Amino acid sequence: MKKKQTNIIFVALILTFIAIAVLFFLRKNFVSENREPSVSPADFVDSKRHALDLLGALVNRGFRVRDEVWEISLRPRKMELLQLTLFAGNQYWFAVAASAPAQRLKLALYDDEGRPVALDLWKDDHAISGARIAGGLVITCSGNYYVGVELLEEADGKTVPASLVYAYQ
Repeated sequence: MKKKQTNIIFVALILTFIAIAVLFFLRKNFVSENREPSVSPADFVDSKRHALDLLGALVNRGFRVRDEVWEISLRPRKMELLQLTLFAGNQYWFAVAASAPAQRLKLALYDDEGRPVALDLWKDDHAISGARIAGGLVITCSGNYYVGVELLEEADGKTVPASLVYAYQ
């Protein structure tokens, strides 16, 4: 009787292993077929350059541009948030640029409780392909803030590379 129980357990383990292997194989194929093409680092070159160009004039007025450039993969109508610590008394300018086919971006700032904070906005004049936007303000209360960036129009369902930089004084 013991040998029969051992054989049943052995067969059950083999069938379980086969089932797991089949499910893993099917999942792997399903995920790779439905995966959207990723945005490569080379796709961010133009958006970085245009975002930094927006803040270039502020350097002559005493602003310091943050060394870090945040690369964001934007999807239509899905806001991406970046958490930053901002300090009272400092003036900040945020600049975002997205590569074509992007045409319109939304830039927003939220405090640590999710309330919108008013920005003085500069919107793109479409002198270059893609989209650009910048916003500035003087922070009155130090703390954590969230910069929100959103692609406002459809981009044929594609992910659009964008870059965010900021300057402070």
